[in-house]
Amino acid sequence: MKRILITARDPSTGFDLIRIINYLLREKDIFLFIFAEEPAYSIICKNTNFRFKNKKVNYFLLNELTSIDKKIKLKENILTLKPDIILTGISGPDFGIDEICIQISKELNFFNTFSLQSYWGDINPNFKEKANNYFVIDEYAAEITKKRSPEANIYITGNQQYKKWISHNWKKSRETFRNKYKIDENKRIISFFSQPLFKYKFYWETIFKFLDIISKEYKDYLLIIKAHPKDVDSFQNKLSESCKSLEINYLFLKDENILEVISASDITVSLYSTVCYTAQIMLSQASYPFTIPVYLFFNRDLKDYYKKTCFLDNIPLSDNKKSILINSVQTIKESLVMSLDINFRLEVLRSIKKRFILNKKDPAKEIVKILLESKKQKK
Repeated sequence: MKRILITARDPSTGFDLIRIINYLLREKDIFLFIFAEEPAYSIICKNTNFRFKNKKVNYFLLNELTSIDKKIKLKENILTLKPDIILTGISGPDFGIDEICIQISKELNFFNTFSLQSYWGDINPNFKEKANNYFVIDEYAAEITKKRSPEANIYITGNQQYKKWISHNWKKSRETFRNKYKIDENKRIISFFSQPLFKYKFYWETIFKFLDIISKEYKDYLLIIKAHPKDVDSFQNKLSESCKSLEINYLFLKDENILEVISASDITVSLYSTVCYTAQIMLSQASYPFTIPVYLFFNRDLKDYYKKTCFLDNIPLSDNKKSILINSVQTIKESLVMSLDINFRLEVLRSIKKRFILNKKDPAKEIVKILLESKKQKK
């Protein structure tokens, strides 16, 4: 019986783990121990087969515990369960159960550790301890990860949600979404996707500059604000007050599926969220540029923070007309105008199609195969 301990906190990890967990549950002689925090815990529970009291898995919610208590509980369980493999996500921009688990593993001289990346070269800078193995989305991610963790084994397995994104019927979603919220089919939609950065001044400075342009140039548009699962209530209150004071026609959404929102949007906007990457993958198999990914990347403090936490100078896949990257406040207006020009949108679609080649492999199966074939590693 092979025992696999899995940790997760962030929503991207939760969604990435769904197919991996479901495949593992089909295997013989496998037992899973899942330690998760919200929002990953709820995502996994709602989408995996173990929600029906599957005897091959035990799962634990560690949301209400302090970091110290999480470490104590997790360490006790690792010592008791003696897992053969540990698979973690990567929490950010702070740290969570994933980083605590890797730290404990190193303290206990357990080296058969794997971390699942959802972003290019993502290795949490808050802890010096690193996993011995990384699953990454592409060659660029592998190159960056190897520089940051030279001794680690790197496996290019692809994006875990790739097939889900490319197979999503954006036309049907668009129609359903507009009917659900009673939005006229001719009404143009700009959607802003939040990130859990509400405590930073640069975040609000960026948003307010963006809202100012929307209020002056796009009064007839609908602005959708899609909250991040880790946003606090005060974020909604503050943003709603700003939209009302600027007389912006807006819709604030908390729980709507991001694929539905992207499908309904003429422009998909974020600071540097992977939602724009999701939009690119959806566009890679589309015949029409139904949306365009736009990055609000003009604030100097934001750029410094991005470099510090992501260890990247530029947002991957944001160049060569694969998206619009707004580098200065002065170009917000003209960039949004350009993003709505059909000829430019067609150019973006062509660029994206050239970059994203259809991946016929199943990334989740690739990971399960590697995990099942892995042998106990030494330092």
